[in-house]
Order: sequence, then structure tokens, then C-alpha cells
Amino acid sequence: MRIAFALAIVSFLMPAPLCAQTVVYQGQLVCEVAAGGTRPSQAPVTITRTGSQVLFERAIYQEGTREIVGRESGTGTLSGGQFRIETEGSFGAQHMGRQTVRGRYEGTLTDGEVRIRGTRDLVTQRRGMGTQSCTGTFRAQGR
Repeated sequence: MRIAFALAIVSFLMPAPLCAQTVVYQGQLVCEVAAGGTRPSQAPVTITRTGSQVLFERAIYQEGTREIVGRESGTGTLSGGQFRIETEGSFGAQHMGRQTVRGRYEGTLTDGEVRIRGTRDLVTQRRGMGTQSCTGTFRAQGR
């Protein structure tokens, strides 16, 4: 009985394994010029890992401003230090027609860093559809 109690106390006092903790990574997603006139962009992105789940989140800004007009987000699963994420988002005024973004990213994740690359498709009323190639490196926060 004493041994079981001692083991329970030791287990409680030990920190959880890193893979079970939540780790937040932040950095810039850089996307190239796309066909259809979509301009290159650089946007702050937050990637959060909780266990084997990976969450991608970014605000979509009104062009040329810091006004948030939408969000792009998606989830994936981490396996062997690699993951794939498919994202979706919409933005713009309802009366002008919602514009959409769909991303497909893959990457690697360590305790200190995430590296991703992929593409995103933008569909806008003014410019039609364009596909951008994107890359990013994100650093763990609070480490």
C-alpha cells in the first residue's frame, strides 16, 4: 500500500511528457505572387501543438491595412515529426461576395521549431482565382 501511494505521489509531481503539453509557435508565412494578380504576402501565423494535434491559425487583413476581415485555420496530425494541414477561410464584405482561401501545407515539427511549405488557393471577385506557393518557419514561444 505504501509503495503504491509513493508511486502515485511521484507520478503526480513529475512533469507531463512534452508531447502531451501544448506548445505555441509563431512566425511569418511568406507567399509568392500568384497567377491572376494576387500579390505576394507575408502574414503572422500561430501554430499550436497539443499532443499529436497541430492547429494552424492566421488572421486575414484588408489589403494595405491592419483591419482583420477574416481568418484561415485548419488542423492536422503529427506523426514522426511530420504533419499535413488543410486550411479554409473566408473574408471580405458580404455585399461584395465572400472571398475564400484554401491551403494545403506540410511540414516538420520539433520542440523548438516548425517549418512548413505548401500552396493556398485564393478566390476573389476582383482577381479571380490564384494559387500561391508559401513557406514559413515558426519558433516555439516561452522556451
